[in-house]
Amino acid sequence: MKAISMPEYGRLERSSLPGRLLRRLQAFDERHGRLTGACVFDWDHLKYVGATNQVGVIQVPGLTIEILPKIDHSPLAADTFGPSDQAKYLAQGNLLYMLALTGSIPAHYRGIAGLRPQRMSLLESLIAVFVEKLLGELRKGIHHAYVTREENSVFMRGKLLVAQQIRHNAVHDERTFVQYEEFVPDTPLNRIFKATCHRLLAVTGQNVVQQRLREALVHFADVQSYPVRLHDFDRLHMNRDAERFSSLLAFCRMVLLGTSPAPSLGDTRTFSLLFPMEVLYEQFVAQFMLRHAETIDVNRGQVHIQARHKWEWLLRSEDDKPKFRLKPDIIIDHANGKTRLLIDTKWKRLKSDFEDAKNGVSQADLYQMFAYCYRFESPDNVLLYPKVDGVTPKAYRVAGDETKRLRVAFVDLNRDLTQRWAREALANELREIIHGSATSRVTTSM
Repeated sequence: MKAISMPEYGRLERSSLPGRLLRRLQAFDERHGRLTGACVFDWDHLKYVGATNQVGVIQVPGLTIEILPKIDHSPLAADTFGPSDQAKYLAQGNLLYMLALTGSIPAHYRGIAGLRPQRMSLLESLIAVFVEKLLGELRKGIHHAYVTREENSVFMRGKLLVAQQIRHNAVHDERTFVQYEEFVPDTPLNRIFKATCHRLLAVTGQNVVQQRLREALVHFADVQSYPVRLHDFDRLHMNRDAERFSSLLAFCRMVLLGTSPAPSLGDTRTFSLLFPMEVLYEQFVAQFMLRHAETIDVNRGQVHIQARHKWEWLLRSEDDKPKFRLKPDIIIDHANGKTRLLIDTKWKRLKSDFEDAKNGVSQADLYQMFAYCYRFESPDNVLLYPKVDGVTPKAYRVAGDETKRLRVAFVDLNRDLTQRWAREALANELREIIHGSATSRVTTSM
């Protein structure tokens, strides 16, 4: 099995792979594109295949590719990672931490930190955090549920089904047709867990991870094995006893169905777990801000993610129906409910000040922020990008309205977020941005 690690937007030389592996990878990507509307790779170049903005892992027969976030400061990052590349392990750890914090994988950041010294691949790490969480819950007790049974029995239990008794036992006084409830582990939830363990067992090559999956399967010895379909998830009833498994269930859905974020294609030889970085970055910043609200010096109750309960509309039709909903990523209120600050995250590598005075910030993003600041009456509006070398924060005043400003700010993700010092440093950066001290001294008008 050939394994390749590369950053998002990196390039994979076509000559580095045998033709049969390239064809398998392209076949996967074409099906992925048809089902999701977006391919993982750009196939238009003759000499190389270019990764796009999705990160995660893809496995086709004979080849595993992990695509990692490009978190380094320098715009001159390598197109692929070497086997002992420190940047690769930093990117892996940070990606896992971001996925854990946003609830995309069933793990806690302390568990992520424990994986890093083992230098597992991204695929093995994703499987390991799932199975450890699953085993932890199974030790508390496997899920049980009452299942209704009907049978023609020699014992009387539950209630007698009179119509069936007359039909089947008119000449069999020794038998009774009954209906009863049985408390069993053979539940739809456990069938999904069992199917997921078998699926992951087929793609992992790590002995330790395989052993842990087999330990989990022992708990499901009395659970039926059968193919899991979408309706199996839709029909699940998550009662209080099952609620503790909810984060695991979301991961199972990704593995078995690929409903989000990538298709499994019904092909047991092909496997993928993919995450669009723009969405992940947006969710990460929001959840990190809520978790570290005290350090950042914000009131959690005054932080609105995706403008929840504070939506505005850009336009209204002639029949007075609202059109084009506006949903900034983060809104922070004053105590009186008025908007204090608005943040929109952008996962984009900007140009340096030397290359472009505007750093490559798109006009579309500026127009969007202009609409936000007026519809939400926000005096302070921030476009938040990952840090790049040679780029300094910028601050602009809105022409014709000196009460409103728009800022371009940055957070440094080129640090090990599984470590406490790195999380504290990031929280301090966000505090400076929110409270307005991390801005350029040069203020211009838009």
